[in-house]
Amino acid sequence: MKPASPTHCTICETPLQGAYCHACGQKHTGEKAGVWLLLQEALGTFFSLEKSGAATLWLLLRQPQRVVMNYVAGNRGYWQPPNKLVFYGLVLYGLHVSLVDAEVLNLTIEVEGVNPSLFFLGLVLPFLVLSAWLLYGAKPMNFARHLVSNSYFWSTWFILLTLLGDALDAVYLRDWGTVDFFLFLFLVSWSEARVFAATKAWWRKLLLSFTQVVLFFTLLATFAGLIYLTGGRVSSMEGKAPTENQEINN
Repeated sequence: MKPASPTHCTICETPLQGAYCHACGQKHTGEKAGVWLLLQEALGTFFSLEKSGAATLWLLLRQPQRVVMNYVAGNRGYWQPPNKLVFYGLVLYGLHVSLVDAEVLNLTIEVEGVNPSLFFLGLVLPFLVLSAWLLYGAKPMNFARHLVSNSYFWSTWFILLTLLGDALDAVYLRDWGTVDFFLFLFLVSWSEARVFAATKAWWRKLLLSFTQVVLFFTLLATFAGLIYLTGGRVSSMEGKAPTENQEINN
């Protein structure tokens, strides 16, 4: 026999007006716990995350401004937050490195004493955020917006280009050098322009996209110069050759 439905939330004691508590969000089902219910909930959580993540990626391609500004405005729970998409990207990165290739977006950055792939991932997102912030108005309130938007777009294009690149390499092993990486930078910058550019002209958005890429490399080169001046060494950044076996020495 199922227990009687409570009239108040068991968490915050707010009177219930439906299946969900309008104060804390707890759902009341009245279902008795069991193995089958636990299995259903586990599978439901996994597939709902995948469905929500895919839906968020799709909308970021179609209406990036809607997703970004909805999150910036303080709305949560319908689309995946940017930090969760970044997590999906890192999971894909781990699977890619473990099962397919040690290179990331067909690119290697060799830095003495540091794992090059992780260093690449740690540099790209922060410098994309900084370049967008400087390009579209370096005001304190705008930095958080660009952190949100670049986290969304970094994840979106990293996931899609990694999957597409792996699919192409499975059919034909490419030797495209740094094309994947530059395409990734441009698509992230183009998405930023779609959200923050105060113009509807596509060619102006295109110009802003290229400007952000140039600014990104300017900041990256400045950072590399500072590393060199303080005794570090950045040896190379180059595209992958399909027959080359590379070793990482820490």
